[in-house]
Amino acid sequence: MKKLFKILKLSSFAIATIVIVSCNKDDNSPVAAASCLPTNLQNGVIAAYTFGNGSLNDSSGNGYHLTNTTTASPGADRAGNSNCAFHFTEANNEFLIYSNATFLDNIQSQPFSISLWYKNESLDPNKFEILMGKNTNTPIGQFYVGLHDVRRPVFSIDGNYAWAIGNPQDQYTTPQWRHLGLVFDGSFLQIYIDGVFNIQYLKLPAIFNFNGIPGNIGDLFLGKKYDGFLDDIVIYNRNLSQTEITQLYNLPACCV
Repeated sequence: MKKLFKILKLSSFAIATIVIVSCNKDDNSPVAAASCLPTNLQNGVIAAYTFGNGSLNDSSGNGYHLTNTTTASPGADRAGNSNCAFHFTEANNEFLIYSNATFLDNIQSQPFSISLWYKNESLDPNKFEILMGKNTNTPIGQFYVGLHDVRRPVFSIDGNYAWAIGNPQDQYTTPQWRHLGLVFDGSFLQIYIDGVFNIQYLKLPAIFNFNGIPGNIGDLFLGKKYDGFLDDIVIYNRNLSQTEITQLYNLPACCV
């Protein structure tokens, strides 16, 4: 009888332990990203930054959390949710960083994609801004997504550039929330704006290292030399389709 009681007691303890563990998932679990992304869009996620409640955690569950050593601050997202996006001011040298981002090493040698929302504030037609990229504190590096030349989005890998086209050309100067889908399918750099294909550019062999910067050195920067907001950033280790890009554009703002 005592033996049976001990077994029951141990079983109860085991069940209680399972319940406690399952109910104490932290913010780093994949649940945060999964709650905002449909199942098909969870495939191939390397990192995801939704900035819910001002968090810099990687909500994919892979642990690539950002750090903020500047005065960059949480702000309202495109749906008006407070503390669910991040705001940057170039004059204050504000940015977010993941130092020594080895998890992105050699990403330029295989298909990958980026989905993000941004709202620019600068009207300077000649200003160069980095929304995100991996580099050594210079515009030239492994890859980056930026704004330049009347605020046109630009996608660069290994010194190759795809520049968004517009009609009129200055249509991107107006401060407003826009979605960017950046896709490298192994051959072409592609830009999608607000779910619509804009342009593609054939990637040539690496030309960026003319100044001696090797491909796998650098940090992941967000908001470098940028005035405006960033939100709902997802990095994939595969090329997204037109349908998936449009699906991402149509998703509601994520604030978890």
